[in-house]
Amino acid sequence: MAGNEDLHTLFNFFEKVSKPPKQASYEDGMKYIFEHVKKLPSFVLGQIHKNLDQSNGLYKYVNYVGFSNGDFHVFQGGRPSADFIKVSTEGLGGPELRVCYPGGYAELATSAGQPMCTTRAKDEQNSYYLLVTFKDSDIDEASYSAFEANWKSKTGADIIRDAFPAGIVGGDVGFYKRLRPGHTPLNYVLRYEILPGASRESVLQFLPTLREKLTAGGIPFSNVGAYSICYICDPVKA
Repeated sequence: MAGNEDLHTLFNFFEKVSKPPKQASYEDGMKYIFEHVKKLPSFVLGQIHKNLDQSNGLYKYVNYVGFSNGDFHVFQGGRPSADFIKVSTEGLGGPELRVCYPGGYAELATSAGQPMCTTRAKDEQNSYYLLVTFKDSDIDEASYSAFEANWKSKTGADIIRDAFPAGIVGGDVGFYKRLRPGHTPLNYVLRYEILPGASRESVLQFLPTLREKLTAGGIPFSNVGAYSICYICDPVKA
């Protein structure tokens, strides 16, 4: 298991992004927002995943943020604070400029037995990640317990491990469960690390084969995408 029940993870899947009115780009806008979030006492580590296929990938960016507890508003439900709404609007513009699915998650398990949501990429320039998502409509609620107990087989993690071609080596795997219904329909997320050494092209070429193998294996995924880390944010030091 991941080991620390106090850790909370934010995933925000951005299906559509636009240039913010007050920032040079979406990435600059997110960095602006992180300047606010990193000051929170519970903030541990923020990482932005950028889809390797910006033209055809479903989720263009995915925020992945670790917190030491559940104080951040996304874990509490309800509206964010007026201060955060102001910062978010200054960073990304109004909600009409983006389609995204934020949600608070628990890191139920990792392959290494150590927390992954607060761990930096092994190589910030050359690390890649597979993100496999599962919607409410993909998994019946009565099947949740079995899905979680046998997560490596139920999520396709075992299939992914065995499907890697020469030149791609898998690393740590994290398994996440949404803590409460809300803005995101994604109730489970699998995050599979690809160790440095693989090329961007080889990872992209692997995706169609992987999707076929997951489908053939009866894995009820809604999407699988390949990402790099385009930004890492550390907390403010005391």
